[in-house]
Amino acid sequence: MTDENERYRQMRRLNLMIAKLNASRRRPVCLEMDQLYYEKIVARVPVNGARRAREAK
Repeated sequence: MTDENERYRQMRRLNLMIAKLNASRRRPVCLEMDQLYYEKIVARVPVNGARRAREAK
């Protein structure tokens, strides 16, 4: 898996997690793509397929 594919999957997973938080809370989570912390959080979001790909190398 390329780095670009992994980053895309991380962003999709983060967006899903934010959507779940927004649905369960009265007040929405304010985390937009243009914020400074977004890239740091995306880098830390684990993706199941990415971990297996790294271990296989």
